[in-house]
Amino acid sequence: MENDNINIYFAAESQPGLTMDKAQRLCVWADKMMMDAQAAISSINFVSEKEISLNDGELVTVIGDSQLSFDKEIKTMIALTSLMSWLHEAIKIKSELNSAACGQTIEEWAAANGIVMPESPTPRRDRIRRSIMESEVYQESFINMWEPEKVARYYRLKNTCAILHKLVGEDAPYETAIKRLLEISKKPREKSWHGDKLYVTEFTPSVDVESAIEQFNKYQLQHSQAQSELNAMKYELNQLILRHNSNSRNEFKEKYALYEKEMVSLRHQYEAHREQEIEKVRKLKIRIPENLMGIFNAVRSMGQEPIDVD
Repeated sequence: MENDNINIYFAAESQPGLTMDKAQRLCVWADKMMMDAQAAISSINFVSEKEISLNDGELVTVIGDSQLSFDKEIKTMIALTSLMSWLHEAIKIKSELNSAACGQTIEEWAAANGIVMPESPTPRRDRIRRSIMESEVYQESFINMWEPEKVARYYRLKNTCAILHKLVGEDAPYETAIKRLLEISKKPREKSWHGDKLYVTEFTPSVDVESAIEQFNKYQLQHSQAQSELNAMKYELNQLILRHNSNSRNEFKEKYALYEKEMVSLRHQYEAHREQEIEKVRKLKIRIPENLMGIFNAVRSMGQEPIDVD
């Protein structure tokens, strides 16, 4: 609690002063005395009036003031406004101090005391939709965790499978060509009419049927072997991802547990400081300067029980 006004408006810890409640009551009494003083000068009249009725005699009489000096009232009003200004300012400052003590955040307290707040760990975004986690793009984002040779092997197998599938996959060019070759082996000629003319088309294999089928099977076997090895590598990659994500989650939990532990300790320090500051403000008592003691003593005795400093 740092405020230069504390030394001006408030008594030292061992010195007497006014509580907030007493100061507010003193302001009410001072305000009443002020109204009485104001009443004396609010309607100054130096003219006497007498209204006379011929039938009823004297009806109304106004006596003009004979008092020319209102020094006493002016002095009292100046003293009262000075006292109330002092008390109102002290009350306002104490209220502000209390609001500041109650409203100070833990971040503000830490900054004011040179304390570095622990940084909350940021969790990895592992809660990804299953469709994304199972996608090849997501899985291959972890491939850089392998050694270069293994990465190169993975892409070679992937490209091998893709190219062979285009060649010998279902309804791919090689399979279509084999089917066509087998068809003409059974039916080497085909008749067709063009208008009134009959044509016979003769088909002759350009390669050995058995050799073509053998080569086709070799390509399919190559594709199957590459796909099998690629699937094994994908499984290995998936297991690597699962371990990585599990380790990341565990690492985050550990970091967050440490962060929470540090924050709990800081919160305890902050709450203790906050309560201490609030208590300091509560105990502040408003001092009465020596040059206001005269009017203070006059006002403090207006009630049934005088207001004392303590």
